[in-house]
Amino acid sequence: MINPVVTSRQTNNKLNQCPLLLSEGHWLTWVRLMQPEEKFTEYVDALVTVELALAMAVKYRGPVNKPVAQCARLVAMRCKDLANRQLFLGVSKSECPGVMVNMMRVTFDEMISS
Repeated sequence: MINPVVTSRQTNNKLNQCPLLLSEGHWLTWVRLMQPEEKFTEYVDALVTVELALAMAVKYRGPVNKPVAQCARLVAMRCKDLANRQLFLGVSKSECPGVMVNMMRVTFDEMISS
């Protein structure tokens, strides 16, 4: 699979948007360059959403990897920050997305506590 290609396009001084081109030539969405606070907020929101999918899979004793991967993919499509999008697409393509989500939470908690 071909990695996403990003082309830059200046729309005005305040907002810089770049369309994300997928491997088959489909334009996915507009990705906006964001302030650091927005990126952080979006990351936390996406992480908690995927953790909820993980918790529900565990609660109902179903398979964990498939629902977490599907949720991570949907969350990635919702992300406006390119780094967050690529991170959660990586989780969705992982062999063990549940483990990745747990590692992301541990790393996040360590960053906050230090």
